[in-house]
Amino acid sequence: MSAIPPRKVRMDERDLMILQHVARHRLTTCAVLHRICFKDLKRNAVVKILLRLCRENLLQRFPLIYPEVYFTLTAKACQLLGGLSTRSLPLGPQSLPSELAALYYCVCGPRYHKRLSKHEVQQMFPWFPKPSNHEIYSVDSSTNEDSVLEWIRADLGGPSHHIVRKTHRRLQSIVDSENALAALNRQEFRVVFLTATPEKASS
Repeated sequence: MSAIPPRKVRMDERDLMILQHVARHRLTTCAVLHRICFKDLKRNAVVKILLRLCRENLLQRFPLIYPEVYFTLTAKACQLLGGLSTRSLPLGPQSLPSELAALYYCVCGPRYHKRLSKHEVQQMFPWFPKPSNHEIYSVDSSTNEDSVLEWIRADLGGPSHHIVRKTHRRLQSIVDSENALAALNRQEFRVVFLTATPEKASS
């Protein structure tokens, strides 16, 4: 008895666009996709598209704030896109708010900021020493500032001095490089702090 060959995955341009969006940002929500990609569709239509991709084992959903959910790639989708299968794991209690904040900053603000992979950081900013898989980077692609690397830091609710102290330690390791220090002096790098209130931002 011969084995049944696996069914080929058929994706149209819209499906591929959604998967590439999730691959770049690690997660997405129905509200975000509706806002940035499908303004001409009703929200229910966007929900149906996402649920179909879940049935086809390309996306998976996890609880966010009830009744909302967030979507990530599956291991199957990671393989199709040539990405790491670890991107298919649910996000932890620190990475989830950080990634969600970065998603909204990049695609839902007044200007579009392109989220960068570690490889893209190395290509575009060779002076930047050892970009981390756990850090979030972007560039402002709506202006001529695409030569400025942004390091996104999300406030997770602790005291303001805590995130500043951790950021300062990382910056000290960056400026140990002569090329990085020169880039900093040319204002080709900035830290972006994301927080929920004007009072916290001020502190």
